[in-house]
Amino acid sequence: MYLISVMREIDISNQEISIDDTRLAHLSKEIISVFVLLLLIFSFIGTVDLGPSPIEMNNDIVIGPIPDDGHYFGPLPSEYDQASVHHYDFKVKSGFGSFDIWRSNEFSQRDFQAFILRSIPKKLKPRVEKYLPIALQVAHKYQVDPFWVLAVMWTESHFNETAKSHVKARGLMQIMPGTSKYLAEILDLDFPRSRRQRISFILNVHTNIEMGVFYLKKLLKMFKGNHVYATVAYNMGPGWVLKRLKEKKGVGVKNKYLVKVRKAYKDLSQVFKDVLNTRNAPYENTLVYRFRDEAEVQKKYELFPNGIPVDVASNDNLRVSDHIIL
Repeated sequence: MYLISVMREIDISNQEISIDDTRLAHLSKEIISVFVLLLLIFSFIGTVDLGPSPIEMNNDIVIGPIPDDGHYFGPLPSEYDQASVHHYDFKVKSGFGSFDIWRSNEFSQRDFQAFILRSIPKKLKPRVEKYLPIALQVAHKYQVDPFWVLAVMWTESHFNETAKSHVKARGLMQIMPGTSKYLAEILDLDFPRSRRQRISFILNVHTNIEMGVFYLKKLLKMFKGNHVYATVAYNMGPGWVLKRLKEKKGVGVKNKYLVKVRKAYKDLSQVFKDVLNTRNAPYENTLVYRFRDEAEVQKKYELFPNGIPVDVASNDNLRVSDHIIL
C-alpha cells in the first residue's frame, strides 16, 4: 500500500514537471517571437529617414538640418561656413541691368556666388573665385550693384590683381596713384609716404576693391543714379563727362569701354536672371491691406472668431495699402 502511494506521488510529480517544461518551452517561444518582432521593427525604423541627428557645436546642440535659404537662427556649427547660411541683402532698386538685384536675399551667399561662377568662362573661374567673396562683401557694404562692380573689374583688369596700365593705373579696379591718395583721405586710410609702399597699398586686393567700389558709388551719386554716365566717368573721368553733358553732347554713344562693361555684365548675371525667371518673387500678386481704424476692426475680429469674412474687407475700416506688391 505504501509502495502504491509512493508510485502515485512520483507519477504526479512527473506530470507537474512535464507541465512546467511545456510552459517553459511555450514561454521561450513567446520571448523569441517578441525578440524577432522587435528586431524587425528596429530594422524598419532604420530604413526610414527621420531627419538628421543633432549636430554638436561647442556645448550647444542644434537640432535638424542647416537651412540653405539664408535664414538660420541659433549657433552655427563649425563644419558649416558662413556663406552657406547667410545671404546678401542688396537693397539696390535699380542696377546697371533690368532685373531685381534685391532678390539676391532669396539665396545663400554660397549659391549667389555659384550663380556668378557658372556664368563666366571656365578659364576665368580660378581668378574670379579668389576675389569674388571680397568684391561682393564690399559691394554689399556700399549697396552697389554687385554685377556692375564685377563687370567693371572684368573690363579694367580681367581679374588680374597685378595688372598695370600705360597710365600707371594698378590692380583689379585699376586705381590711379592720384585717385588712390584722394580716396584714401576720404576713406580715412593711412596713405603711405614712400613710392614703394604706395604701390603695395594700391595693389592690396581688399583696399583696391574698396577704393574702386567706393568711387563707383560716388560717381553714381554725382550723376544722380545714371549707371551709364558713372561707368563712362570711371574710365574717362567725371570732368570729361560733365563737360560733355554741359555741351549737350552724347555720353556713352559708341563708347567701346561701355560696350565691354555691358557685355561683361550680361555674362556675369545670366544664370542669376535665369534662376529668377523660374520662380515667383515673394508675395507676388498679393494685395497688402492696412487698417484705417484698428479699434473698430478689432471689434469685428472679436465678432468672427473663426476668421474675418471676405465682405469685411470692403468695409471703410479697411483699405488697400499704398504699397502693393505685384
